[in-house]
Amino acid sequence: MGLRQDILTAALAALATISPDNGFETEISGRAYEWRKTPVLPAECPCVELRDSGYSSRKMNNLMWLHTLPITVTSYSAGETAETVLRGLLKDVIDVITGSTSLRVLLSMDIAAGPGSQIEVEHEGNRLAAGESPFELKYITDSPNPFT
Repeated sequence: MGLRQDILTAALAALATISPDNGFETEISGRAYEWRKTPVLPAECPCVELRDSGYSSRKMNNLMWLHTLPITVTSYSAGETAETVLRGLLKDVIDVITGSTSLRVLLSMDIAAGPGSQIEVEHEGNRLAAGESPFELKYITDSPNPFT
């Protein structure tokens, strides 16, 4: 695995810790997924999904490169109180990503929360609410040596 996957693995592990036992509002019972391939069912809520989208890097100087890894965490909740649970979960997601010690160790730069989250609710016998929280994870690496 490379550093990018290590960062995503640490983010997913941090998200899986969202629980009142760990000081958060919401209990997701470890239901944190990476690039989920099937739709979320109401019985699986609350839960979160992590996706990385794109990647950029630029040379800072002859010794270092700055990398930016955008990620989006989609939070889901269901039931009569779907919106209320979702608002708490969105807060928990921001707190866990920006406060994760394991991510801070891997990232030598910064974690920036995006402009906001959106909430959507479906009413077809089930109430399902979803919100997205975008982040930019920035880190520095040494310049690659073409002679090694």
